Amino acid sequence: MVNDDKVQSLIAYIAGKVQPGKVKLFKLMFLADFTAEAELGHSISGDMYENFDMGPVPQTVWRNFDRIMSRCVVVSSVPTANGMMNEQRLSASPAVFVPQLSTSEQEIVDRVLARWGDWTGNQLREFTHKLIPYRATPKGDTIPYGLAAYLDYKKPSQADVTAVLADDALVSDLRKALHRIRPSVA
Repeated sequence: MVNDDKVQSLIAYIAGKVQPGKVKLFKLMFLADFTAEAELGHSISGDMYENFDMGPVPQTVWRNFDRIMSRCVVVSSVPTANGMMNEQRLSASPAVFVPQLSTSEQEIVDRVLARWGDWTGNQLREFTHKLIPYRATPKGDTIPYGLAAYLDYKKPSQADVTAVLADDALVSDLRKALHRIRPSVA
């Protein structure tokens, strides 16, 4: 369930640190919410993310963008690098009470911003398109928080595979589990 105070605090906190545009904000929110889900067992904002062509988008914030932004950020228009058009830039509104975020939630957002805060909206869009939660969800569908555990999923290395295959008990357990899922597989 969406918590308006948390959504506004999360947006203001991100905007106060990196002054994102809309695309960048949405991707950083996604990364923070899914990291929080994986680590804390709950998202920060409570918003659900939809699989859009531009990547994961918070449904409530998307549908109520102007109303929500007017309560937590100052939206300005800045020229793009190519000078062809302007883009939105979000700065934290001084009226927002950021401590709506717990210490552990702020730490997660700080880690997300330390890792991806310097990236552009386009870089984040391309990056989030490669993540399992986005890739595993059809366009237009809600991205399940149950996929948060796969946010940082990395393919196993050859050394990882060799170590697993060398453990006879583990291989036996894996075969039994696979047989329960697909009885035709021995």
